[in-house]
Parts: sequence; structure tokens; C-alpha cells
Amino acid sequence: MADMEPWGLPAVKLEPLRKMRALDALSDEAMVNLQRLNLLDASAPNPSVETLLHAFLPHKFVDHTHAAAVLALVDQPDGEALAREVYDGRMGIVPYIAPGFGLAKAAAQVFEEKPDVEGLILHKHGIFTFGETAREAYERMIEMVSLAESRLRQGRPVVFPAAQIAGSLETAAEIAPILRGACAIRKDNAEPIRFIAELRTGPEILDYVNGAELASYSQRGVVTPDHIIRTKNRPLVVPVPEAGALDDFGAAVQAAVEQFAAAYDTYFARENEAVGNTKTKLDPMPRVILVPGVGLFGLGRTAKDAAIAGDLAENTIRVVTDAEAIGRYDPLPEADLFALEYWSLEQAKLKGAVMKPLTGQIAVVTGAGAIGAATAKALAGDGAAVALFDIDGEAAKKAAAEVKGLGLACDVTKPEQVKEAFAAVCERFGGVDILVSNAGAAWQGVSAMSPTRPCARASNSISSRIRPSRARLCASCKSKTRAAYSCSTSPSRR
Repeated sequence: MADMEPWGLPAVKLEPLRKMRALDALSDEAMVNLQRLNLLDASAPNPSVETLLHAFLPHKFVDHTHAAAVLALVDQPDGEALAREVYDGRMGIVPYIAPGFGLAKAAAQVFEEKPDVEGLILHKHGIFTFGETAREAYERMIEMVSLAESRLRQGRPVVFPAAQIAGSLETAAEIAPILRGACAIRKDNAEPIRFIAELRTGPEILDYVNGAELASYSQRGVVTPDHIIRTKNRPLVVPVPEAGALDDFGAAVQAAVEQFAAAYDTYFARENEAVGNTKTKLDPMPRVILVPGVGLFGLGRTAKDAAIAGDLAENTIRVVTDAEAIGRYDPLPEADLFALEYWSLEQAKLKGAVMKPLTGQIAVVTGAGAIGAATAKALAGDGAAVALFDIDGEAAKKAAAEVKGLGLACDVTKPEQVKEAFAAVCERFGGVDILVSNAGAAWQGVSAMSPTRPCARASNSISSRIRPSRARLCASCKSKTRAAYSCSTSPSRR
């Protein structure tokens, strides 16, 4: 919302939309078409799928969120009863219906049955509040979410008894390329389809991933159906990465990914058959990976998608933690979630999606001067996630900001700084596929690939297909990688 421009908020004619309520049924495609016919600006993006829900309510201001506290209440076996207890008649309770025309009509009916309510709780979905002013709708939202939070504070203090975790673990930077490499999609002799992987960690995340029953509570499904498009229904859980056992960890991760993909294929076949085999299967790879002792990784085809998956995974942890504290986390069943994951409107987006040549690739450019900055822009323009290293950290951050990348202070003649910089790239993006050795201190040519030179060492490790310790700094594990080399004449950038 912070970056949203007026063009991204499509305005519609209200009265024609309200007349749609008289219809008995309306397909998703017909709904979108009718909404587009009533845009004030024909070039605007599609209105939200919940536009009709807002339109069918009489209030001038209608707010909608997926507040974590509310989800923790309704994602329970007795979620509707719990919501009635907490709100004591102040909120209408709408049974779960998939977003669209049907939900809009049901919500309007619940409101009309008790028109003095201050909002609506959508079971397994979220919360609406409304009012005659923006402040009234907003303050009602704050109050209703606060009531949910108050109820959650009555829960037990220790939610996830901890499992036994090895005392010495590999770092996130060491394991990230292994996870990313295992999730790359390989088809015949084509270039692998790669993902960006972003690390998230902290006390709350570690309490969750270190829980003894992680395999149970993490696999029950998403906290609200809207998330499934970004995270799939379940995360991948991998073993603890014990120090000194990376080869064993890599083998275990590969097996876990294969099992995850096979389970996804089985799920798709089962649910697709139930709807007449009309859907086009998405890729079977996870979008969230949970690593006991380390944290979680959000995966996506772009850095933005990976960050969104990470954000939603963190939100999921908050919801599940609170839900388990007062009862048992119990989200929607698989069939309902499949309907959202393979919603016809999302399937249409899938068929029209076009990826850039370097989408999913991670590039490091040394030197953030004119040549390095221009190179970074070219790589980002082709879809790569980009990190820039420069002896001048501010120059690196400024150039990286232009491409929404990562800028790091690094003197490439100092091995420890190079190691730390590559570790930061692995934590932020998951590895390295492309290295542009542009800094003035770079060595040119294969003959300069001396193992004592840090830039040469990094470049050599990317071009190789083996995985010694130095290779893991900058190459995705077990993935075919690609390196680019150039040399600038800018001695001020290292």
C-alpha cells in the first residue's frame, strides 16, 4: 500500500454493481466482466474479487483485513462458537464460502438479519468492519482485533515443547544453496527453472520450527485461503543441518523435496479428478521451507515473490502459535483450498504469465561505479535478483536500491570480507548463479584463477560443478550454474 498509486485502485460505478445482487448465480468470469464494464477508467486493473461484498453492504466505508488474531480464533474446530463468545452479538458471523459472488450475497444476508452489527467475521477467512466515516470503520477494526487479541492472551504460555536439536549446526548461508538447488526444476537438457530463497529467523520462528510436533501442526494447511496462491497449502520440512554433515543434509533435502513433489502431484490428481480434470497443474515445488535450528526460507520465482512467501510464512507462525495456545489449529479442508489454488481467475493468469530470461537467477556484480551499476540494471531488467559489492558501502547500497537489490560493503582483495558478503547474498537470495567480476582489483582470464585470490576463488567456484567449501559461497548446490566475467578499469571500486 505504501507504493500504491491511484491507477492501482480501480474505481467502479456502485449502483450497477449493487443490482447484481438480484441474480441467482454468477460465474467468476462473468463477475469480472461485469465489474470491468463498470470501471470509470477502462484501462484500470481488475477490481478485487471481493468488490461485490463491499458493494452489497450499505455503508460508505468498509474495511477488510486478515488479522492474525482473528484467524487464530476462527481457525479452530469450534471457531464460529468462539467468535460468538468473543464478540457477543456485535459482529455477524458468516460461514465459510469461497470468495466471489456467493460470499458477497451471504455476507449481505447476514448483515440484513442483524443490521446493528459493527462488522462481519468470515469463518476461516478474515474480518470486515464498516461505518459512515473512514475513522469509524477503522476504529471498529482496531477494537475488534484487540478483542481477539485479549482472548488469545488467555492461552497457555508454552505452546510448542522443543525437540532435541544438535548443539552445533551449519549456517543459513551454507544450507541455502542446497535448499535452492534441490528445488530447481529440471526438464531434459533445458536450463533449470530456479527460485529465489529468502531467510527469515528470530525467536518466534525458532520456537515454531524447533517444536517436537512440527510435522503435525505445520502440515495442516494455510491460515486463510488467500495465502495458498503464494505459499501452497503446506511447507516443506527438512532435517536439522548438523555441522560437518552437509553431504548427508543435501541427500536428505533432495529426498524430502522429491517426496513433497510426489505428494503434491497426488493431491492435484485427486482433486482435479473431482472437478472433471479441468485444471492445469502448477509446479509442485514448495514455497516455504522450515529448517529446525535455523528458521524458514520463503521461495519464489522472483525476489519479490520470495519475500511475500516469507512474510506469509511468518504470519502463519503467529496464527498457528496463537491458535494452538487456546485450542487446536484447524484450517479449511483440502478440497476447499484446492478450489482457491486452482481458481479459474488464477488459472487465466498462469496461462498468460511470461518470465524474463534471467527470472530466478541470482547475480553478483563487484564494483558499483558506472559500469557496475549499468551492468546491475541490465541484469535486473532481464529478471535477475542482483547484489552489488563495493569498497564504498554507501555506493553499493545506492546502486542496489535502483534495482531493488542488495548492496554490500566489500573489499574484494580481503578474503574474509568476500566470504561475509557471499554469505549475506545466500541468506537474502539463496545462492549465486552469475558473477560479474567488474571491480578494478579483479583478475582477468582463466590463467589468473589462483586459489589464493578471493575474486578468482569465487569465480572458479561458480564455473565448477563440484561443491567444496568455497564453492558453497557462490553456487547453488547440485545445480548447473553459469558465470559471467568482465573487468572494468575503475581502480576506485574494489
